[in-house]
Amino acid sequence: MPNFVKKRDIYILIVIFAIAGIFMLFNSFSKEGITGAEVYLKGEKIMTITEEGTYSVYDENGVYHLKVVFMNGTVKVVDTDEKNPLKIVEHMGPTNKSNQQLIAMPNSIVVKPIGGKESEVDVIVQ
Repeated sequence: MPNFVKKRDIYILIVIFAIAGIFMLFNSFSKEGITGAEVYLKGEKIMTITEEGTYSVYDENGVYHLKVVFMNGTVKVVDTDEKNPLKIVEHMGPTNKSNQQLIAMPNSIVVKPIGGKESEVDVIVQ
């Protein structure tokens, strides 16, 4: 081995790759085939979607924020207001995994898919 590579460096790389592999394995066990979605505004649940269709999300003052589409076991955000200029949540596309939330940061809105097949692995990272 060259002088600039130590045995300890090799062990650290092995540990890093092992941890990355474990996270990839846990992500592959995610729940798919959602049955609906919950919409949260500033941490409060304001809507539960269980029927297929297009839903507009308004706050308590009647101000429009975004439009959510639940169709064929997937949920996506198709339109947002001017508070969300980059429209990143729209570009995320549809999801059918219950552990993949759609988040509109400037509006403080979270669209959380619900339901799905139960997984053998359950992981919570904080």
